[in-house]
Amino acid sequence: MLNEELLKSKQQLQTVFNNIDIAVWCYDERSQKIPYTSKGMKKITGYPSEQFIDRESWKTIIHPDDVPIFEASSGDNRNGISRISEYRIIHADGHILWIQNRITPTMDPSGKIIRLDGVVIDITSRKEMETALVESEAKNRFIVENIADLNGVLETDGTIRYAFRKGRGSYSEDVEGASLFHFVHPEDLGYVQEIFSILTDKKIKQRFQFRFVHAEGYSVFVECMAMPIISNDGEVESIVAVARDVTEQEWIEKELKESEKLNRLLVELSPEAIIFHYDYKCIYINSAALVFIGASSAEDIIGRSIFDFIHPDFQKMANSHLKGVYEQQTGTSLLELKMIRKDQTVIDVEAIVTPISYMGKNAGFSLIRDVTKQKKMEEERNRAEQKIRESEERYSRLQKSLDRFSHDLFGIMKVSELNRRFVKEVQNVIKIKHVSVIEVQEDKTFITKSGNSDLQQELQEDIGTLPISNLPVNELIETLNGYLLKIGENSGKNYLLYIGGKPESLTFPSKKVWLKTVSRYINVLYDNFRLIEDLTKELDTITSNQMAPAWLLRLLFKLSENERKHLSQDLHDSALQEQIIWYRKLNHLSTDPLIPPQVREQLQQIGQGLLDVIYQIRITCNELRPPMLKEEGLVSSLEALFEFTQLRANYSIQFDKAQFYHTLTDDLLIGLYRIVQELLANATKHSGAAEVHITLASYPDRIKLVYRDDGIGMDIKEIEDSFNSMGVYGVQERVRSMDGKIDFHSLPNKGLTISISLPALLEGNHINLT
Repeated sequence: MLNEELLKSKQQLQTVFNNIDIAVWCYDERSQKIPYTSKGMKKITGYPSEQFIDRESWKTIIHPDDVPIFEASSGDNRNGISRISEYRIIHADGHILWIQNRITPTMDPSGKIIRLDGVVIDITSRKEMETALVESEAKNRFIVENIADLNGVLETDGTIRYAFRKGRGSYSEDVEGASLFHFVHPEDLGYVQEIFSILTDKKIKQRFQFRFVHAEGYSVFVECMAMPIISNDGEVESIVAVARDVTEQEWIEKELKESEKLNRLLVELSPEAIIFHYDYKCIYINSAALVFIGASSAEDIIGRSIFDFIHPDFQKMANSHLKGVYEQQTGTSLLELKMIRKDQTVIDVEAIVTPISYMGKNAGFSLIRDVTKQKKMEEERNRAEQKIRESEERYSRLQKSLDRFSHDLFGIMKVSELNRRFVKEVQNVIKIKHVSVIEVQEDKTFITKSGNSDLQQELQEDIGTLPISNLPVNELIETLNGYLLKIGENSGKNYLLYIGGKPESLTFPSKKVWLKTVSRYINVLYDNFRLIEDLTKELDTITSNQMAPAWLLRLLFKLSENERKHLSQDLHDSALQEQIIWYRKLNHLSTDPLIPPQVREQLQQIGQGLLDVIYQIRITCNELRPPMLKEEGLVSSLEALFEFTQLRANYSIQFDKAQFYHTLTDDLLIGLYRIVQELLANATKHSGAAEVHITLASYPDRIKLVYRDDGIGMDIKEIEDSFNSMGVYGVQERVRSMDGKIDFHSLPNKGLTISISLPALLEGNHINLT
């Protein structure tokens, strides 16, 4: 029974040995054989257990380099010493394994070895781990010893247990045992101690910066990574720290932050709108851009598509340029497009987009300027240029009309002729045929004095709605059917210019100014004609067929001079000043650098035309009222007249004034000047002369003026009729008004000589008109 249990136990033990990855063997010292090897040997070596019968058979699978280890272990075993040896064997399939062989000797009472029992264990996995660990340690040590950072191990209280610095090339002993806190800047000490508390309490790694005080006294910025080492009991055993000098980096970052702060401030304070966008979306917008778009805050814009603010007509063009910015890093030239503000207002802008790196990709930096006002100004300038170009001919025509009309007025002696001439000029300039001068009674009945009378019904409607007597003179009034302009009144009768219809030309201020200017001429002449008519009637009543006395002629000429003076003043203060203002505007516009060269040249030509018109107006004013006549005297004024006349006439003038020395009264001064002026006008129109001689001489009580030319002359017998047609009659009457004498000497084709003698002082009946 006992033998059965023993056998059963042996079988169970054998089964265990056969099913574990451990090989058990037994060596008999006396027979030098291995009587027993468990089946685990095959699992380890790949060879059948029966193959290992003695030491030599086992020795054959040992790696050649490790045979000495086996021999040394065998020697110890023979001396009765237990040994655990580790060496390599060659597996049956050829790969190398690591095994651990534990051998225990058994001795007899005499101390002699009788048996060796051994256990073979496959330790290949452990050896591989140990090898990897050694390699890792070597690698880590190499890294530690070759990086520029300071490496160390610290106690939890900050004591430096170990420190290594590459610069020293060895382990540093000068700081070991010292406290890290001793090297921390006083201002950072509390912060570093707090970090150590977190490391020991929370057991999590920490990255922090502090100022490290060098042994020489200066401070450097240090960035440190500290990791707690946990012991088996779960407590922090030590702290591994890697520290790096980041002083230069800190200064660079500080300068970078200051630069970024400055750049951001510059961008934020920039008066130009700036938008930073990525992937067609806004990611930054400055204050000027907020105002530009009309948003109250950046949150309203950031994240939105840039195309939300670009007018649909310009989105395709904008997308093409932005694609080049994002994909090809090409900036744009100056773009002109329209954008939509938050309130849906459309504005004109100029934009330039520059590529900029953002998160490893290309973004866009857009500078945008609102040019709506500039565009409007440019459009207005273009329109102004167009208006100036269009108005140049109009102003020229108007000025020529004024010049022609004022010149023709000198030959008009009747109101009916004046009305016809007035109507004709208005029709030509305003480009409308329904123009008439009407006389309106107090009961608003009217008579057409001149012009078109087709619109009687419309005229009656317009007159009936207006207080005719209270209308201001020379003021253009728009009515239901046209325009009315009061040109004068007399004895309860009102004289009006009526324009039937509303021509487009009267929308131009220049033509309204022209019409008012012409009406002033008419108003003045109306008053003069009425005065002359009244005086003439009175004289006819008094003198019947008698010749008008000299004083009356002086009165009439005095009136004429006053009217010339008023007319000259009106021309100077209205039409001339208007022309000068427009010329200055045009001249200023032509200097604008934005004006194309060809347009600037046209503007300069127009300006020259305006100068010619201004010059013609000045001539007219000078003819109506000789400038500086009283101040400069007769001789200087005549010389200026001769010089100007020769510029426009085909004859030369010889002036002899050597014997003239009198100081003249105002009446003689203007009278002599007008006589010479009329004689020259007659020579220009009728004489055909090549040379004109004028002599002015003084005698004790008289002044003598002699005119002589080499022209076609005249028949003195027919002089009475020719006087009326050639203007000489006016000279004769002016001489008579100054109590002078005039003699004519001429034959056909023999020239003309006119001798005029005037008293040095005019006597009696001097008239002053104010």
